[in-house]
Amino acid sequence: MRPRTNEVEVERDVKVPMPDGVVLLADVYHPVGVHDAPTLLERTPYGRNFLASALAPELAARGYRYVLQACRGTDGSGGSHSYFAEAADGRATVD
Repeated sequence: MRPRTNEVEVERDVKVPMPDGVVLLADVYHPVGVHDAPTLLERTPYGRNFLASALAPELAARGYRYVLQACRGTDGSGGSHSYFAEAADGRATVD
C-alpha cells in the first residue's frame, strides 16, 4: 500500500439527491491538496460509523477520495430501505 502522504479533510452529511427526490447522506474523505484524486465509493446499510469509517481516512491519506454513503432508509438517508433500489441509487450517486 502507498505510504501516507496527505492530510485528510472530511465533509459529513453531504446530501446526494436521487432522481425520485429522496436524499441520501454521505461522508466524503478528501486528500488535502489532491484535486484529481481517484474516488472510491462505498454504500452501506450498516451506518457510516461502521468498520469502513476507520478505513476511509487511511485511504484518503494515501491519495484517494473516499465516499461513504448510507443506503436509502438508513443512518439518516431518506426513503425506505429496499434492496431493489440499490442498483439505481448506486448509479445515481456515481452520476
